Amino acid sequence: MIEAEVNKSKFTITQHGNKFLVGNKELTLDMEKVNASSYHILRDSKSYKIHLVRIDSNSKTATVKVNNKLLKVSLKNKLDLLLDNMGLETGNESSNNTVNAPMPGLILDILVNVGDQVQKGETLLILEAMKMENAIKSPKDGIISSVKIKSGESVEKNQALVEF
Repeated sequence: MIEAEVNKSKFTITQHGNKFLVGNKELTLDMEKVNASSYHILRDSKSYKIHLVRIDSNSKTATVKVNNKLLKVSLKNKLDLLLDNMGLETGNESSNNTVNAPMPGLILDILVNVGDQVQKGETLLILEAMKMENAIKSPKDGIISSVKIKSGESVEKNQALVEF
C-alpha cells in the first residue's frame, strides 16, 4: 500500500498486477513504459501520456505531466507511514529550525553550544532511551541559536532540544 498526495488530495493505492485500488475505486490499467521517464496508460479505452518531469527522492515527491497537465505527486510507503505515526522523520531535509526529541529519554551529553556552526548529520547530543544511547544528529547545516536542555535532564517526546 502507498499513500499518495496529488495536488493536495490524499488517497491510498494498492496494486495487484494491472488492477489498482485507488481509495475505494478499483481501476484496471494497461501501462506501457515508453522510455526512462515516460509511460503510456490505457484506462477504459482512454489514453494517458505520463512524463516524469522531476523526481526528488529525498522528499519522495515528483512533478508529473499527465496529458500536458502538470501535477505535484508525493508518495509514502508503509515504512514512511509508520515513521510518521511514531513522530519520527524519514531523513527529509528539514526546513524547521528546531530539533525535537524523537522519544522520551535522558540527555546524557550535549556536544554543541550556542553559536556553534554544525553540518547536516553532525551529532548534536546523546539521548538515552530504553537503556540505549541515541545520537541525535543535525537535520541541516546551520548555526546553533539555542540549546533548550541540560545534561542529565529528562525529556518528553517532541520536546524542543536545540534551535538553529
